[in-house]
This record gives sequence, structure tokens and C-alpha cells, in this order.
Amino acid sequence: PVKEIPPERMEILNALTKGEVKSIEELISILKPKMDKTTKEYENERARLSYHIKFLREDGLVKSQKSGKNVGNRLTSMGRVYTEGSRS
Repeated sequence: PVKEIPPERMEILNALTKGEVKSIEELISILKPKMDKTTKEYENERARLSYHIKFLREDGLVKSQKSGKNVGNRLTSMGRVYTEGSRS
């Protein structure tokens, strides 16, 4: 059975359909381009995205790869199928 993905996680999956993001900062710039990096809100957004990516990774929808200090994230094959199916 296919489990339902919460809207917060679908937002991340949909952002990743455009290709791999090299860092959480890049993902924030895609999802919330006007967010100021110097604010507490930015730090909270980093934590929120990391939290949701962890579950997407555990569900096999996202693959993460460390590169230096950054962790890149991309959709897995299953993640691509899931996002394509959710748009139908």
C-alpha cells in the first residue's frame, strides 16, 4: 500500500522534481526565495526541512549524499514515480 505524504513533505518532493539540490540552503532558496538568512526564521526553516527530509529518506523517496559540509538531496526513482502519480 502507498502511504499518504503530508503536504509539507510533498512541497519538498515537488521542489526536487527540478533536480538535485546541493544543500538545505539551496532548497530554502527554491521554496522561500525571499527569506532572510540572518533571521531565526531561516534557522527554523533549515531544521524543519532537515526533519522532513529525514522521513522522506526513510520512506525511500529521497536520496541524500554528503559533499564537503553540504548534503545534497535528490529524488529516488520511487520518489519520481510518487510525485508524478500525485499530479495525476
